[in-house]
Amino acid sequence: METVMFTGNYPRYNMQSNLALYCPLKFNLHAIDGIIVRLERSKGRAKGKCYMFPLQITVARSHSNSESAFFNQWTSWTKGINLNKFDIEVEFLWITDKGDSIDNVSGETKLLRSGDKVTNPEYTTRNVPLHIFGQEIWDRYQLALKNSKTRSVPTNMAVDEDGIRRFLGIEDRREPRDEGRSEGGWRGG
Repeated sequence: METVMFTGNYPRYNMQSNLALYCPLKFNLHAIDGIIVRLERSKGRAKGKCYMFPLQITVARSHSNSESAFFNQWTSWTKGINLNKFDIEVEFLWITDKGDSIDNVSGETKLLRSGDKVTNPEYTTRNVPLHIFGQEIWDRYQLALKNSKTRSVPTNMAVDEDGIRRFLGIEDRREPRDEGRSEGGWRGG
């Protein structure tokens, strides 16, 4: 999966990439911690699909409404995606220390003189447990809880990219790995 770091409030999507993780360089971005975008192009005149997975990572007991903040800026988040070529499907992912859950959320429109305007599409919200991302991350989180007197955060944690692909239902189209070679996944910093 390609990783694209972006400055400012919104990414410029690489429409040539079928799967990419966009991460803000800005600390504490107003709505999300990153967004995965997966494109499925169609053949012929039919529209393709653009799957957007906004990410909010938190272990706090309460958190601001990131979904609302994201959809309040829907036009900015979808800028650069040709809506004539792609239908957008959104699954908002909350990565937490809680269990797996999923909810469907109805879309909202505003009635304007010029016609109806979609303020946010119908979407799915899902809680993704931290342990999905690899045993090392889960172990370090458990250790941090145990040693809650320290405020240090572990670094260089390898993420189980194959586990994430399975969780999101994304086929792995990469070349098979050479078992003798070490190949890293995502790395936190």
